[in-house]
Amino acid sequence: MSKERRYDLKVTFENFFNSNHIRKVPKPGPHLWMGLDSYKNFQSNKKKLKYYLDNPIEYRINKDFYRYDNSLRNKFNFEDLENQAVDLYLGCSHTFGVGHHWKHTWPFLVSQHTNNTVVNLGVPGSGIDISYINLKKYIDRFNVKNVFHFQPIYPRYYVYNGIHNTVSVANMSSPYFNDIYKKESLVKNETIVFNHFRCVDAITGICLSKNVNYFHLYDWFNEDNLTINYQNYLTDIPARDLSHYPLSLVQMISKKFIEKVDELK
Repeated sequence: MSKERRYDLKVTFENFFNSNHIRKVPKPGPHLWMGLDSYKNFQSNKKKLKYYLDNPIEYRINKDFYRYDNSLRNKFNFEDLENQAVDLYLGCSHTFGVGHHWKHTWPFLVSQHTNNTVVNLGVPGSGIDISYINLKKYIDRFNVKNVFHFQPIYPRYYVYNGIHNTVSVANMSSPYFNDIYKKESLVKNETIVFNHFRCVDAITGICLSKNVNYFHLYDWFNEDNLTINYQNYLTDIPARDLSHYPLSLVQMISKKFIEKVDELK
């Protein structure tokens, strides 16, 4: 392969990550509802969600299309944070905080321990490939101190068709893969786990090359045989959509990350 060809591939690779055609996203600005956390669902479950009658949620989306801290009045776009010490947070809707106030998200809780500004790169509905893409796109834009990554091991796979997409094959309805391939490979535990840790290894390599701490967790509590009530609205603060983790599990995630940080001291 010629040097010119190698250079073209490198340019294509960099443009791929720096493209503005990233993903399907909500518009910048405040949102009262997001994804599974819908007004219709809330109306159907008001008796279980009394906490949110007095404490409504407002999701704030910056012009980079990510959720940001509601208390940041002047510095909420990424370009405003480029000279600050920040921690990057990777993951899906659990990192984004669907169904929770900002102060009840695990990135916010961890940031109270590190004292660094939160750059929340969580993308609802996404797979681990998007976490890799987001890290690659943003790690050089900030003074990054730590990268925190929580992502359950889901059968979600990356597809690029001009936009970065995540396709879940759990319901076997994806048009991007034929039925035999889905049935014989993509829904198998071995393939799902392989895809997850392949990206974890890639993310680890990026962080090592930048001399940045990387902390990774998945939903280990399912492995610990804990009895978990995801809709425990009597003794816990549930996610408002009654699908994502209640506050007790969010706090458990943040506690695990804080323990990992303290181990390095």
